[in-house]
Amino acid sequence: MDLGFAYIDFLSISRFFEQPAGSIVVQVFAIAGWIFLVWLLFNAGISFYADRFEDKNTENWKYVLLAIDIPQENVQTPMAVEQMFSHLAGAFDKPDLRGKFREGYKQRWFSCEIISIEGYIQFLIWTEETFRDLVETSLYAQYPDADITEVEE
Repeated sequence: MDLGFAYIDFLSISRFFEQPAGSIVVQVFAIAGWIFLVWLLFNAGISFYADRFEDKNTENWKYVLLAIDIPQENVQTPMAVEQMFSHLAGAFDKPDLRGKFREGYKQRWFSCEIISIEGYIQFLIWTEETFRDLVETSLYAQYPDADITEVEE
């Protein structure tokens, strides 16, 4: 079939698909499969490059473990905790290309835990030292009577 800009030979296409499946896979890979391999290697290289700079950037981070004691007579709805987590989500920072590939950007994180020691419930937040003020202000905004102390890990 002649379309004016391309010629399609249906006979050769039907002969192509009459071959065994193995030879069809080999021929398709020889024609276009290398593009997938190049793409895969390129992405792996970029990922290793970014990880190398992330490790250099995170080795100087200092962490702090905060113990939070909330009085039992403090009655709050679950909305208070939700608001606290909304404040902590304000620490999210999306990197640009320069920050990711030249400066080794890595998102900083929080770890929130609830522990019970002989029936006494305590909340722990593990975070980087630079976010200590953010954690304290978001907690005091919802629980003004809370007691926040730094503890050893």
